[in-house]
Amino acid sequence: VSTQSTGSIVENPTRENHTHIHIPYTNNEYGRLSVCDIKECVCFKMEATIAVASPLSYNHPYGTWYMFGMMSQFFLLLLFSVICFFLFYRLVSCRFFSYVVFIAVFLVFCWVVFLSGFMLWRLFYFPVVDNVWQLGMVDHHSAKLWIRSSGDKQAHVRYTTEAGDYTSSMESSPPVALDRNNDWTASIAIKNLQPNTKYYFEIYSVPSYLDFNGTFTTFPEPYSPVNMSFNFGSCIEPTFWFDFHFFRYWLQQNVSLALLLGDTIYTDLFGDIPHQQAYHQVFSDPNFISIFQNIPNFWIYDDHEIYNDYDQGPATDYFRESMKYWERYIGIKNPDSMKSDGYYFSFDYGNIAFFVMDTRMYRMEQKIEDGPDKTLLGKEQKQHLFEWLLKHKEKSVFKMLVSSVPFTAKIDFPDGWRSYMHERQEIINFIKVHNISGVLLLTADAHYPMISTISSTPSDTPWLMEYCVSPLQSIPLSSDSIDINPFYDSYGNLVNDTFLLVSDMMSGYGFYYGYFQINTTIDDGSFEFRIYAYNPYTQPHIFWTQRRKLSDTIPQPYDPNKDTTTSTSTTTQTINKTEL
Repeated sequence: VSTQSTGSIVENPTRENHTHIHIPYTNNEYGRLSVCDIKECVCFKMEATIAVASPLSYNHPYGTWYMFGMMSQFFLLLLFSVICFFLFYRLVSCRFFSYVVFIAVFLVFCWVVFLSGFMLWRLFYFPVVDNVWQLGMVDHHSAKLWIRSSGDKQAHVRYTTEAGDYTSSMESSPPVALDRNNDWTASIAIKNLQPNTKYYFEIYSVPSYLDFNGTFTTFPEPYSPVNMSFNFGSCIEPTFWFDFHFFRYWLQQNVSLALLLGDTIYTDLFGDIPHQQAYHQVFSDPNFISIFQNIPNFWIYDDHEIYNDYDQGPATDYFRESMKYWERYIGIKNPDSMKSDGYYFSFDYGNIAFFVMDTRMYRMEQKIEDGPDKTLLGKEQKQHLFEWLLKHKEKSVFKMLVSSVPFTAKIDFPDGWRSYMHERQEIINFIKVHNISGVLLLTADAHYPMISTISSTPSDTPWLMEYCVSPLQSIPLSSDSIDINPFYDSYGNLVNDTFLLVSDMMSGYGFYYGYFQINTTIDDGSFEFRIYAYNPYTQPHIFWTQRRKLSDTIPQPYDPNKDTTTSTSTTTQTINKTEL
């Protein structure tokens, strides 16, 4: 591209053998540049620039061994496709030709070609998220802004409550450094704000190249009545054949906040890829960029940010390396953790309280026998959870317990709370003993939606509801993991969880997210829950709806003879599908 404008070509500090063309921003149209005298028509996106490696170059930015590892997997798939093609030829020329066998081999061949293409895309497509900002957490007196730049600089934020006034009435936050040590990312915290107030801000840098502006509205005063809504979900996998189109609908819904419950990247799917590349692929999606520039967002990680079903604790090198990148791209946008070196946190939206649990860092291995010493949350996090429940017992109408994995034990999902039944019962009993109403469970990771009631005894009237919704965009799974047989914990106690809704990929959609509309301005606080369903080619639509009131969440009285975690009963029975 040749130009007579005052642009300049500079070295890309994050990748070798690539260049960036910096051209002055010459008009006020959001997201585009007006550039004259360009040899070919080019559209420059301000939010992200994409760098693509040359397939002929062995100087891969993520390392030579990584490239050879991915290429070896690709050539194995290519070899398999050649074998399939040879089978085509033999089947067609064979006198015992079978259409069924031919179609089966043809489908296998198409699948192998697809996987080969996907692997090549993941090998050579590594977008660089340059010069982009996103909104992070917001509460009644503070907010965080996330930034990534294309080089070393100091970033600043000016903010005001007056629209268009970027000079006299603006306050400034302390500058933050963006450099190679943090992958040119940073989070700027804005504090001492007024509740329920709209703020206008401007992000600028020294040297220049960062020049963004936007708005956010702080949350209402804690414990004040509100009428709000939010979306939640988990499991996002970028692909080359469609983008995160469902995020466009989130903007139309005008929700108050968004909760993302983990598996934001998949470093272990179709060949291991570096964490940095995985985050770049997700953060380069224009819908992903746009939605989180407009909606306050809160995140927690799960296993695929590390690797599948991770349960080895925080001491491994792989965990530390994985979390280093999660912190840079996501963790620094969250509220401060309740533990100095932890990731779990809480926040309030009026008199609606949220506790976002970390179900990975402190968990013991699944294979360990269940009992009082086995934990998923860890002693300190569990104590913080109990203190939080007591603190909000009277002050908050609804208490949202957020878990990245399913709470119900009636699915064959050992990576969830099913493998930690003793601690699960401790939490249920604590809520019962202290008679804490308004507790709702928000979970994910099952890769299909399910709504269940959590009970500790067969005589329990349903009061503790779990809303499990996923995936946002990943591989949908079948609900065959639902356990139709009576399930007993390690002490012989019958687990009485029941399902109100279970769906899977056979529904014709496969992708889902959850939506809550909560109103605490009325005497008996109420909420409406919806599941939105969609596929790569359709807009989200309402798949299921439930309306409930605060009075529906009053726990059953605690019974020490039934609500026990130390029963010695070993009664078992089975029931088959025909009898059911």
